[in-house]
Amino acid sequence: MYNKLLQRVRDAGFNVSDEFLEQIKANSELIFVGKNEKLIEIGTVHKYGYFILSGSFVRSVITDFGEQKAVWFYFDELFNMMISPDGYFTNNTTKYEIKAIENSRLIKFSKESVDSWIYEHAFFSQMYLEDIAQEFLILNDFWAYKLSHSTIQFIKYINSKYPIILNRVPAKHIAHFLGVSPEWYSKLKKRL
Repeated sequence: MYNKLLQRVRDAGFNVSDEFLEQIKANSELIFVGKNEKLIEIGTVHKYGYFILSGSFVRSVITDFGEQKAVWFYFDELFNMMISPDGYFTNNTTKYEIKAIENSRLIKFSKESVDSWIYEHAFFSQMYLEDIAQEFLILNDFWAYKLSHSTIQFIKYINSKYPIILNRVPAKHIAHFLGVSPEWYSKLKKRL
């Protein structure tokens, strides 16, 4: 189970000691989340991070009108480190819900463990900061492209750069993410 996480660390160019691998195993938990099951609920303080071994998730918010809207996605192949940012970084209750799109397996870490690894292991600190920076850059590009292009252009952008989103996320979540109705999204998708 931990081989995928270990491979990710090695792919980032770092060697991991057996001692550090044992620390990870001792301070984490393997969990299963069923399809459509909530991992994180709105209004909770959630101080855990997750590495997705298999499966996918949607992060959503509730609008002022009571509608649930998808704002981001996580996959075993892409964006596979997952947190509820407001709870994780600020210790506040979260405004997000994170729910499994597919049956999923995860490695669960406490923020306390991650923080100790950051301070004790320079390579882990560097990898952690690089991951945060990379995700920030991708999110920034997403929102800049979304704000500066038409919806159909944005769909084409997603399809060309991150096809996994269109291939594995249900149409209703994509429609919410785009800010259109599921019916309108269906019409736009036919134009690809």
